Amino acid sequence: MPYRLTNTSRPSPSKRIGRRTKVLTGKTEIPLDYRLLNKGSTWRVYDVVVDGVSLVNNYRGQFSKILRNGSYAELIEQLRKKSDKIKAP
Repeated sequence: MPYRLTNTSRPSPSKRIGRRTKVLTGKTEIPLDYRLLNKGSTWRVYDVVVDGVSLVNNYRGQFSKILRNGSYAELIEQLRKKSDKIKAP
């Protein structure tokens, strides 16, 4: 899939930075941003934002809802079930 990388961040001593990209699909450009965290000598992606929607915030909202209505054990159980479902052929 063709894409164009647009660097919107300047070099910074910060431990966290953002990188903006756009995915080009025909005539449509979809914003795809990466949030990175400096861990020693490497940068690691800790969040992906697609068209303004943060993956971390999305999961946080889902997990909060489960925890409000249940327990931590129930959250872990649901995550395990989803993981097993994905692994199944």
